[in-house]
Amino acid sequence: SIIAQPGWDTIDKVRRPETRLAYSSKPPLLPTILAYEYKLLRKIPTFSYSADEGWHKTGTLTFERHPLALVRIIVATANWVPLVIFLVLLSRLLDRLTQDAWVRAFTLAAAAGGTYLSGFSVTLNNHTVAAFCAFFAFYPAMLVWMDDRKEPWLFAAAGFFASLAAVLELPALALAAALFVALFWKHAAKTILCFLPFALLPLAAHCYTNYQVTGSLMPAYGEKD
Repeated sequence: SIIAQPGWDTIDKVRRPETRLAYSSKPPLLPTILAYEYKLLRKIPTFSYSADEGWHKTGTLTFERHPLALVRIIVATANWVPLVIFLVLLSRLLDRLTQDAWVRAFTLAAAAGGTYLSGFSVTLNNHTVAAFCAFFAFYPAMLVWMDDRKEPWLFAAAGFFASLAAVLELPALALAAALFVALFWKHAAKTILCFLPFALLPLAAHCYTNYQVTGSLMPAYGEKD
């Protein structure tokens, strides 16, 4: 019923033939995670001030009372915080790859403002989160590959974020496969023991949430009306 309300409709929906109901075409894992964030945010009390009564409690943060504030908080945690972390890690990687200050500055500026990341980061979507996760998988894999580092957490982080990127954006499955092959080439045992188990976590969460939403393991957009 939410899409019947003004301003909340979307084109990202499909109709399942067996139920004749409309479902979001987006992977359900991300909105499920953000729903738990909202569950915490809605416990935050809100106050108003008047000259007669002073400060007094008016309720809590809810979409009914404070939709813009909540949207901005959630978008900031889903997009802007990962964007800052992405740029910090990219700057560190650039310091390793080139000593040319102009190249580092130009590349970092392009990453910050020359892609769709900055444009899409002002709205809630799965594409930006998947892109950030892809880099968060790539960065520890590069540390393993360049420095021959063998810490288990590097393999675990690469596997977890590569899988999370794939379940949020299916084409990222190619990146997950490439990182697995690259890390397996360097350290087969740690890739099997650390990369794979943590890669299974987002996949299992995706399958579970998708089944809860649609009653099927098949993504909603995988079936046609």
